[in-house]
Amino acid sequence: MALTEVEKCAGRLFRGMAEQVLAVAWTDFPDCAPCSPQVSFFRHECSAAKGRTRAVLLRDMTLVSPEIWVSWENDKLMCRSPREAQQRMEEGVVAEYETVLAGKFEFTWKQGKCGRCQLTVLSREGVLKDARPAFKIKQGDLAAYGGSGNGGIDSFKREGDLI
Repeated sequence: MALTEVEKCAGRLFRGMAEQVLAVAWTDFPDCAPCSPQVSFFRHECSAAKGRTRAVLLRDMTLVSPEIWVSWENDKLMCRSPREAQQRMEEGVVAEYETVLAGKFEFTWKQGKCGRCQLTVLSREGVLKDARPAFKIKQGDLAAYGGSGNGGIDSFKREGDLI
């Protein structure tokens, strides 16, 4: 299912907010090593291990989007936090808002630390994704859904079903 224009606007605003958080993390660790947000391990020459290479386990760091209000103003989509929208309404600016609920998007990046030399590894960019749960299909017998029970294509089960 494709995103609407309102959701795209909210996603762009949230990406900007999340990238600022990641930029602050880079200032907190000025001598860290960069990595890709798609890898799970980072190899480096560890000074505490006499220059031998060691792997650093990288963990996912995730930010979840807040509630974002979107309105059309001067033929442009404008995104605002609920607080900003309330302030504009109190100032007398009349606009019709559509709400993109909190948790709609996730921004994920990688971060890790070597246990011996304390080198911090941090990805320079993150990945923005739609946080809606995907419909997962598992093979198995589930006659209640009309499946034949033989594990074929017509036999399926949603993850989390209690049947």
